[in-house]
Amino acid sequence: MRSVFVESVSRILSLIIVAVVTSDDGSLAQSNHIVQSNEESESRSSRSYIGIGGNIGFSGGKDGLGEGGIALVSNWALNDFLSLRGVTIFSDSLVSTTALTIDFPIGKPSAEAIQFIPFIGGGILLTNKDYDFGDTTIDGLVTAGMDIRLSSHWMTTINVNVGLRDETDVGVVLGVGYSF
Repeated sequence: MRSVFVESVSRILSLIIVAVVTSDDGSLAQSNHIVQSNEESESRSSRSYIGIGGNIGFSGGKDGLGEGGIALVSNWALNDFLSLRGVTIFSDSLVSTTALTIDFPIGKPSAEAIQFIPFIGGGILLTNKDYDFGDTTIDGLVTAGMDIRLSSHWMTTINVNVGLRDETDVGVVLGVGYSF
């Protein structure tokens, strides 16, 4: 735990550069400038995104995960290898997933190069049949997929979500997101 704290403080301090300059009268003047290196500006925070896409259902078919529909996608990068991901699918039912994933970034992030970030994880699947919030079910979820960085501000994602319930529901989400 302490090493995570030290690493976080070190990253914050590495962003702050204190420039000491000499004024016209020979005395020292101090000015603070916050500067981000190219490597840091493309760090995990720029892997966080929000976007839109679609869900294609492959089995089950009792709700939006197994059927299909319009999807809102999101990703919050917690550190270099963990993310909290969410998908909300609008169809005949409202389906929301929340999953903690392990990320496996391939290569260093760069504004010029496409970066691939495969992931796998698990979480919960919330289903509201016919948008009746009194009829909400909570089930387990397994997810795997890949984020693809297209530029410094645009990501695309593909992921397979498997709902663990009486009948297994499988859906594939394709989406594009704005990273921040």
